[in-house]
Amino acid sequence: MDDFLSDIYTILFAKWILLQEVPDFETKVNEDYTEIHFYNKHADIEIVFNPLNIIEFKATNTQSGETEYYLHFQMKTLNHTMKLFKELTHYMKHIGESPTIKILLCCSGGLTTSYFAMKMNEASKLMSLPYVTEASGYNNLYYVAQDYDVVLLAPQISYLHAKACDILKDKIVLNVPPEVFAKYDVKAIFTLVKESLEIKKNQSDQKIPLPVMLDVEIKHKTLALSIFRNKQSIHVAYRVYDKNQEILLDNEVIKPIVNLQDICDIIDIARLHYPRIRYIGIATPGIIDDGYVSSTSLVGWETPERLEDVLTERYHLPVCICNDVNAAAVGYYSSQDQVSSLAFLFQPIHALSGAGIIVDNCLLHGMHNLVGEVQFLPLDLTEDKMTLSMSPEGCIEVVSRTLVSIISLLSPEELVLYCDFIPHVLPLYEEMATLIPKKYIPPITKVDNMQEYILLGTMILSTTQN
Repeated sequence: MDDFLSDIYTILFAKWILLQEVPDFETKVNEDYTEIHFYNKHADIEIVFNPLNIIEFKATNTQSGETEYYLHFQMKTLNHTMKLFKELTHYMKHIGESPTIKILLCCSGGLTTSYFAMKMNEASKLMSLPYVTEASGYNNLYYVAQDYDVVLLAPQISYLHAKACDILKDKIVLNVPPEVFAKYDVKAIFTLVKESLEIKKNQSDQKIPLPVMLDVEIKHKTLALSIFRNKQSIHVAYRVYDKNQEILLDNEVIKPIVNLQDICDIIDIARLHYPRIRYIGIATPGIIDDGYVSSTSLVGWETPERLEDVLTERYHLPVCICNDVNAAAVGYYSSQDQVSSLAFLFQPIHALSGAGIIVDNCLLHGMHNLVGEVQFLPLDLTEDKMTLSMSPEGCIEVVSRTLVSIISLLSPEELVLYCDFIPHVLPLYEEMATLIPKKYIPPITKVDNMQEYILLGTMILSTTQN
């Protein structure tokens, strides 16, 4: 599409939006019509028209301050743009119909908190507060808490507060004061929750880029994308690196469903800002077998053609699609200069694990690119892997046996672990020592930000494999 038609379509789209009825939301427009807001007490939906006909959709939870939906794209066709707006309005309907803050009240068994949770829900309705509260026993806390914003611990389990904070790093975890719990003082609880939400809203989450310790030659600008699931949304983080590994562009898209067109929109935006991008790398969960992708996070990736070929033909640039844990292994390896062999294990919550393996300075792939698919290991476990991955204790059982299997086969110099349910490696090390002599266990490193390693590794793989 030429610039003139793009300008016209963008103006028509802005006027079309203002004619749409969005139930339960009020509308506000700035003077030059470059910003349109739909808002209510639960959410602020912002539509911004930027230079070069780049349009942004952003949905912010007004209670938590979190961005729950973010998308930006350049106007190509009215049909495509209207379709994206309809996706946004569907999300707006969902956020407008339900309370935006979910509270989990936890005690040892769940019985003593059920009545308190009922009182809190009654008060929320009377006071028109956007809170919904449910009760749970401690045994299910860590898995259940993934769907909640705030976790309240009853006095009888307040001694577990530090452990809960370690494991539930992205949640607000609070102890309920004994006098508040004894009196069922709902007003005091809501005050505590509100103050904690305000503190979290004002905290900044600054990322420090990883250093590249190894001599990696990057000749041109590179676009790296990483696709991952978080709660009910898919996140696509992306960066543009220059030849000195400096980050020129750092952003992400957040949507309930991500398809191939969304990936193309991101590539188009990045190339619009940096036309001299020469390499594109995409890291995704799943098995990548000779360019064919099997991913549980994306819609439309299982194409009859090699996906790398489809994107290479579209952009006339080399495209590298890699497994996300393999990329993390390469990223970690490149950020240090101490070892030449390592295994990077990712154990997600209520999902199967995967590993990236580096031996003698080389990432192992194997036939069908199956190296590291440790989900297929026939481990001797007390329960199935999916059930065990729902608790910290279960994760230690699965991870310990998986790592011992890797040691037995490859004996790497270092083990690297990303697992939210295992905040410290000592219990893991002790469990592994019951399965294999201690002298054979290499150093175990726990990382807390896998995304940094994935993006760095994707950048390196896309430039060195093409």
